[in-house]
Amino acid sequence: MQQLSGIILCGGKSNRFGSNKGLALYKDRPMISYSIELMQEVVSEILISANCEEYRHFGYTVVHDVNINRGPLEGLIQSLKTAKHPRCLICPCDMPNLNSQIFQALLNTKKGFDAIVAIHNGFIEPLVGIYYKKCLPKLEKALINGNHKMLSVLKTLNVHYQNIDSKISDMHDPFKNINHLHDMIDNLSQ
Repeated sequence: MQQLSGIILCGGKSNRFGSNKGLALYKDRPMISYSIELMQEVVSEILISANCEEYRHFGYTVVHDVNINRGPLEGLIQSLKTAKHPRCLICPCDMPNLNSQIFQALLNTKKGFDAIVAIHNGFIEPLVGIYYKKCLPKLEKALINGNHKMLSVLKTLNVHYQNIDSKISDMHDPFKNINHLHDMIDNLSQ
């Protein structure tokens, strides 16, 4: 186990999903449990970024947003501030098909960046990666300037984009996130 903090992003209003999706059952388990299971394999600390006390029953520190409705950037900032370690592996709670090979590919990337972010089939996945605490001032500046979109915030950082090719991914699209109930049904039928 590495000296590494794990951050699971569960914030958001879940407007499209209709309820707190991290707690929704997927294959008879809360969706967040898949992220927790993956994180337990590689990190020495797990933080759950959420504005909901129900996540406390998983036994990990729940980090709340200070500024509500600022998106995942706010959750990332507050979690980085809380994390014990300078290097933090992050993932959202709504990607139950992520796998340990993806985390290993990110962890095996050389250091020296503000962030290491997954890229899959040409798409940047800003919520699956490693962020270093040293990038906090840049993240906070983006938030103060009203820049809440993670893809545009990445342009202000020294980022290594780690290509996650199909050899690492399993049969299901590992980056398929569940935003609606029908996404969950579609994902289960694959």
